[in-house]
Amino acid sequence: MSEYIIKIEPNHRPRLVECGELTLEYMQTMVEGPIEVTSLCRDLSCKYPELRMIVNEEGKLFDLHGNLIASIFHFVLRDAILGTALMVIADGEELRPMTEAEATDIRETIENCFNIEFEEGEEE
Repeated sequence: MSEYIIKIEPNHRPRLVECGELTLEYMQTMVEGPIEVTSLCRDLSCKYPELRMIVNEEGKLFDLHGNLIASIFHFVLRDAILGTALMVIADGEELRPMTEAEATDIRETIENCFNIEFEEGEEE
């Protein structure tokens, strides 16, 4: 059974990416540096309380590009999200990828509630 993360790159729409084991190294590679786990906006956190966004905690130091779409999903009003963001599931203290059913449901919610379509196709 496949598992997925949602990857949101600057200047791109969200994309479901098939993911094996979700390791710290994998997440750091995807966001290009140290990770920060953040909460999501009320529209998503009420329906999916276990859903989290992973971002680069030092985006400004690395001069990463602003990520408008990821910033829309962010919980607090602070600086915009910089660089690539990931959405994953918090299972207690651990982070894990989404099951196919979870990913499909979350994708449909984002597309319907936020009017943001996902990119199709495989990771480049």
